[in-house]
Amino acid sequence: MAEAIQGKRILDFVRKKSAQATHTAYPLPLVTGADFDLQRDTDTKTTKDGDVATIGNLTVEPKVTLNDSDSAIIKVMEDSIFNREELEYWHVFLDKKDEENKYYAYYMIVEVTEDSQSSDADDVATREFTLTPKSKVARGYTELPGGMEELVEFVFKGLKPVTEGDTTGSGKAAQATEMPKLGSEK
Repeated sequence: MAEAIQGKRILDFVRKKSAQATHTAYPLPLVTGADFDLQRDTDTKTTKDGDVATIGNLTVEPKVTLNDSDSAIIKVMEDSIFNREELEYWHVFLDKKDEENKYYAYYMIVEVTEDSQSSDADDVATREFTLTPKSKVARGYTELPGGMEELVEFVFKGLKPVTEGDTTGSGKAAQATEMPKLGSEK
């Protein structure tokens, strides 16, 4: 039976296209929502023999809304809109894996073309970035960069140093509490 995918299980990553040989893609922080609209425009022409539909090219319009922060990746997004810098963009589905444990994703080259900022006095400042594709969208499977597995499977960490030999800092995650039994139950 199919299971619904939670929105929090879809991550968005970006990287400057100019840095693809030297830097790992970085997840956008504090995302509160993302839209990834795929569509084809259609036009119907009436002929003497009936209507004929013309289907247009595939268009994509990604938008990402997040809480504003001082994260360096936010500055990369700003650079894209100010300097027309191209970014690589991934929309990664954590609950869709292939047999090699790679994650299903959409990938494309984009530019940030809108940065809507909101800063209400009684709320957290937010930003909505509109991304305009500079390439076709591609579908495929990708590994998560090193260290990003923790975004998928959050691991409890202890207070001691986290080392190569002890990646949990001597911490141990609590297990779910079993239902207690009444005295007459065995």
